[in-house]
Amino acid sequence: MDRKPVIVLVCLAVLVVVLAIIGAVAVARSPTGGVRESWFGSPQGGRLDPADLRVASGACDVSGLVLTFTGACTLAVTPVDGGLPWADAVRRVRLQASTGRVVVAVQVQDRTMRTTLDPGEDIRLVFTRDGGPLSLGCLAVGGCSAALAQDP
Repeated sequence: MDRKPVIVLVCLAVLVVVLAIIGAVAVARSPTGGVRESWFGSPQGGRLDPADLRVASGACDVSGLVLTFTGACTLAVTPVDGGLPWADAVRRVRLQASTGRVVVAVQVQDRTMRTTLDPGEDIRLVFTRDGGPLSLGCLAVGGCSAALAQDP
Protein backbone atom coordinates (compact mmCIF):
# COMPACT_ATOMS: atom_id res chain seq x y z
CA MET A 1 0.00 0.00 0.00
CA ASP A 2 1.35 3.39 -1.01
CA ARG A 3 1.25 5.92 1.87
CA LYS A 4 2.53 8.86 -0.15
CA PRO A 5 -0.95 10.34 -1.00
CA VAL A 6 -2.06 10.03 2.66
CA ILE A 7 1.07 11.82 3.88
CA VAL A 8 0.57 14.62 1.33
CA LEU A 9 -3.09 15.07 2.41
CA VAL A 10 -2.12 15.20 6.09
CA CYS A 11 0.58 17.81 5.36
CA LEU A 12 -1.91 19.93 3.41
CA ALA A 13 -4.48 19.68 6.21
CA VAL A 14 -1.90 20.79 8.78
CA LEU A 15 -0.89 23.71 6.53
CA VAL A 16 -4.52 24.83 6.18
CA VAL A 17 -5.03 24.73 9.96
CA VAL A 18 -1.83 26.72 10.60
CA LEU A 19 -2.80 29.38 8.04
CA ALA A 20 -6.31 29.65 9.54
CA ILE A 21 -4.85 30.19 13.01
CA ILE A 22 -2.40 32.83 11.73
CA GLY A 23 -5.26 34.63 9.97
CA ALA A 24 -7.48 34.57 13.05
CA VAL A 25 -4.71 35.97 15.25
CA ALA A 26 -3.92 38.71 12.71
CA VAL A 27 -7.58 39.79 12.55
CA ALA A 28 -7.90 39.81 16.33
CA ARG A 29 -4.86 42.07 16.68
CA SER A 30 -5.83 44.59 13.98
CA PRO A 31 -7.03 47.98 15.23
CA THR A 32 -10.69 48.62 14.46
CA GLY A 33 -10.78 52.37 14.97
CA GLY A 34 -7.82 53.56 12.91
CA VAL A 35 -7.37 53.95 9.20
CA ARG A 36 -5.69 50.91 7.68
CA GLU A 37 -3.93 51.05 4.36
CA SER A 38 -4.70 48.30 1.89
CA TRP A 39 -2.10 46.63 -0.29
CA PHE A 40 -3.16 49.01 -3.05
CA GLY A 41 -2.79 52.19 -0.98
CA SER A 42 -6.44 53.17 -0.51
CA PRO A 43 -7.86 53.81 2.95
CA GLN A 44 -9.99 51.10 4.47
CA GLY A 45 -12.36 51.76 7.31
CA GLY A 46 -11.68 54.16 10.08
CA ARG A 47 -13.04 57.39 11.36
CA LEU A 48 -15.10 59.93 9.45
CA ASP A 49 -13.02 63.12 9.33
CA PRO A 50 -14.38 66.65 8.80
CA ALA A 51 -12.47 66.70 5.50
CA ASP A 52 -14.84 63.95 4.28
CA LEU A 53 -17.87 66.28 4.64
CA ARG A 54 -19.08 68.74 2.00
CA VAL A 55 -21.98 71.16 2.49
CA ALA A 56 -24.70 70.12 0.03
CA SER A 57 -27.44 72.51 1.14
CA GLY A 58 -28.46 74.77 3.98
CA ALA A 59 -26.49 76.84 6.47
CA CYS A 60 -23.84 74.50 7.89
CA ASP A 61 -20.41 75.37 9.19
CA VAL A 62 -17.86 72.61 9.65
CA SER A 63 -15.00 73.87 11.78
CA GLY A 64 -12.75 71.21 13.22
CA LEU A 65 -14.87 68.55 14.86
CA VAL A 66 -17.84 70.88 15.48
CA LEU A 67 -20.82 71.24 13.14
CA THR A 68 -22.79 74.46 13.61
CA PHE A 69 -26.10 75.01 11.81
CA THR A 70 -29.42 76.83 11.90
CA GLY A 71 -32.61 75.37 10.53
CA ALA A 72 -31.74 72.45 8.30
CA CYS A 73 -28.65 71.51 6.37
CA THR A 74 -27.37 68.53 4.43
CA LEU A 75 -23.78 67.37 4.38
CA ALA A 76 -22.50 65.01 1.72
CA VAL A 77 -20.08 62.34 2.89
CA THR A 78 -17.58 61.94 0.06
CA PRO A 79 -17.12 58.46 -1.43
CA VAL A 80 -13.95 56.46 -0.79
CA ASP A 81 -11.70 56.55 -3.85
CA GLY A 82 -9.59 53.64 -5.01
CA GLY A 83 -9.19 50.17 -3.65
CA LEU A 84 -10.96 47.02 -4.63
CA PRO A 85 -14.79 47.03 -4.75
CA TRP A 86 -15.09 44.28 -2.16
CA ALA A 87 -12.59 45.85 0.27
CA ASP A 88 -13.87 47.15 3.60
CA ALA A 89 -14.14 50.91 3.23
CA VAL A 90 -16.62 52.18 5.79
CA ARG A 91 -16.33 55.35 7.84
CA ARG A 92 -17.55 55.45 11.40
CA VAL A 93 -18.36 58.40 13.61
CA ARG A 94 -20.25 59.20 16.77
CA LEU A 95 -22.30 62.39 16.41
CA GLN A 96 -23.07 64.11 19.72
CA ALA A 97 -25.58 66.95 20.05
CA SER A 98 -23.94 69.86 21.87
CA THR A 99 -26.54 72.63 21.90
CA GLY A 100 -30.21 72.46 20.96
CA ARG A 101 -32.31 69.50 19.89
CA VAL A 102 -30.85 68.02 16.72
CA VAL A 103 -32.67 65.91 14.15
CA VAL A 104 -30.32 63.50 12.35
CA ALA A 105 -31.37 61.78 9.12
CA VAL A 106 -29.39 59.37 6.93
CA GLN A 107 -30.21 57.29 3.85
CA VAL A 108 -30.11 53.53 4.41
CA GLN A 109 -30.94 51.38 1.37
CA ASP A 110 -33.28 53.97 -0.16
CA ARG A 111 -34.97 54.67 3.18
CA THR A 112 -34.54 57.70 5.38
CA MET A 113 -33.77 56.91 9.00
CA ARG A 114 -34.37 59.76 11.48
CA THR A 115 -33.77 60.32 15.15
CA THR A 116 -33.85 63.33 17.48
CA LEU A 117 -30.99 63.99 19.87
CA ASP A 118 -31.20 66.12 23.00
CA PRO A 119 -28.04 67.96 24.13
CA GLY A 120 -25.50 65.41 25.36
CA GLU A 121 -27.04 62.47 23.50
CA ASP A 122 -25.18 60.79 20.67
CA ILE A 123 -25.66 58.38 17.80
CA ARG A 124 -23.21 56.12 16.02
CA LEU A 125 -23.20 56.45 12.23
CA VAL A 126 -21.58 54.24 9.61
CA PHE A 127 -21.17 55.30 5.98
CA THR A 128 -20.28 52.81 3.26
CA ARG A 129 -17.78 53.20 0.44
CA ASP A 130 -20.32 55.27 -1.55
CA GLY A 131 -20.70 57.95 1.13
CA GLY A 132 -24.12 59.58 1.19
CA PRO A 133 -26.13 62.42 2.68
CA LEU A 134 -26.16 63.37 6.36
CA SER A 135 -29.07 65.69 7.07
CA LEU A 136 -29.21 67.75 10.24
CA GLY A 137 -32.09 69.81 11.57
CA CYS A 138 -32.17 72.26 14.46
CA LEU A 139 -35.26 72.44 16.69
CA ALA A 140 -33.89 75.30 18.82
CA VAL A 141 -34.05 79.04 18.28
CA GLY A 142 -30.63 80.51 17.63
CA GLY A 143 -29.00 77.46 16.10
CA CYS A 144 -27.54 74.13 17.11
CA SER A 145 -24.20 72.44 17.20
CA ALA A 146 -23.03 68.86 17.17
CA ALA A 147 -19.60 67.32 17.61
CA LEU A 148 -17.92 64.53 15.71
CA ALA A 149 -16.42 62.10 18.21
CA GLN A 150 -14.42 58.94 17.74
CA ASP A 151 -16.54 55.81 17.71
CA PRO A 152 -14.98 53.41 20.22
